[in-house]
Amino acid sequence: MTVPLTRRTFLRTTGAAGLLGAVSRAGATPPDGSTTDAHEVLVGVAPSADSVRSTVERHVPRVASVAAENRTLGYATVTFPAEAADAATEFIDTAQRSPAIEYAEPNVVYRGTATPNDPRFNGQRASRQVNAPEAWDTTFGDRDVTIAMIETGIEYDSHPDLQNSTGADAGYDFVGDDDRPLPEPGEVHGTEVAGIATARTNNDEGIAGLSQSTLLCVRVGSETGSGIKADAAAVADGIEWATDHDADVINVSLGRAESTETVGRAVEYAESQGALIVAAAGNESGGQVYYPAARKECVAVAALDGEDVADFSSTGPEIELAAPGTNLLTTTLGGDYTRFTGTSAAAPVVSGIAGLALARWDLTGPELRTHLRETAVDLGLSAEKQGAGRVDAANAVQVRPDGTGLKPINGYANPPTDPDDDGRYEDVNGDGDAGIVDVQALFANRDDDVVASNPDAFDFNGDGSTGIVDVQALFTELAG
Repeated sequence: MTVPLTRRTFLRTTGAAGLLGAVSRAGATPPDGSTTDAHEVLVGVAPSADSVRSTVERHVPRVASVAAENRTLGYATVTFPAEAADAATEFIDTAQRSPAIEYAEPNVVYRGTATPNDPRFNGQRASRQVNAPEAWDTTFGDRDVTIAMIETGIEYDSHPDLQNSTGADAGYDFVGDDDRPLPEPGEVHGTEVAGIATARTNNDEGIAGLSQSTLLCVRVGSETGSGIKADAAAVADGIEWATDHDADVINVSLGRAESTETVGRAVEYAESQGALIVAAAGNESGGQVYYPAARKECVAVAALDGEDVADFSSTGPEIELAAPGTNLLTTTLGGDYTRFTGTSAAAPVVSGIAGLALARWDLTGPELRTHLRETAVDLGLSAEKQGAGRVDAANAVQVRPDGTGLKPINGYANPPTDPDDDGRYEDVNGDGDAGIVDVQALFANRDDDVVASNPDAFDFNGDGSTGIVDVQALFTELAG
């Protein structure tokens, strides 16, 4: 498969191997997505190792075998038969004594961070809460920006609000080992997460996603009666695959209480290649932030209920941003819609807004991360609950990343805008054009609170203040 040249290809300085060159997972995970947990061991080799598979094979006991390897992340999956649990445990201990082995750990399960919710409701409060309509005045997003969902299957082929969201390469299914990452019956989580960030807008169907970015579906787990199951190897391989396929933003609405080195290598790799990793903090009701969100490479997102942190949301010093996460209207199976609650719902709000920001500004992953923090709205909560604050779409799109941009004026039916992007509000009446009516509007409102609170934005003669002379200066500028 040829990886297309995209915007992030220009921003990163090192290449990456594609799926066929980097990952071999045949037989590592059963098609139903189940895992043998302690009977599958993930072994990471030292960077100096000449071969992942051969290095690991030299340490594997006779009862076990190497089922898969990931050369990019430098680890292999070792499978033990069900009756050899003790041998697997002993292997984890002994393998790490070799200088050629950096770690050995069980292939543990990652689970979804959604909270069960009620049936669908009318309206999308979350979009208004993060000022998305004001951001949409500038951009609905750009198809050249890619948001990857590390998820269960997604109904991208038939849902009316998702079927035009993917590119030519819809994604990959690491559970079924094919290029159709569709959901099994009852597997709703991925479709619900994807709709929040990337459902189509202005298509006369259902809801409006936050960003019209390209959706990349990466199925790494399945959904059963006990919830989502995604083993660490699949999550890591999915993150690597998304990175190698030029995902600008990687959304991970999965997590677990303990970290794993294998997934840790994957998020380190994604960050090193310029991707922004957005992860759900977890639903531990004020308890610990889950992994991988708690890792420094990830933007950990807490969930809000109104202007306060949701009762169910995890909190802690790792929290970087907060976003609405209660009763969000989104897509679900069968072309339908539902309400979705949890930090799993909050994370794609941040991912969608990140997509909007990239449609407006040419930013690297670290620059985008800083920009989202600096344009967040302080809710007056502790940093452990909100991080930098509530993510804000209008700020992310309208405030320049270098700090010289205009802050958007919210709360008005037609707020002033900056049509020529020069740092001044020539479109005073907010109708989308700059003309004589804007001179009249500035004259009539030159003493208004909007003008008084944004003096630089209406200082058209450059004297450092705003007054009648600026009305004359705007008239001269527009007339000329």
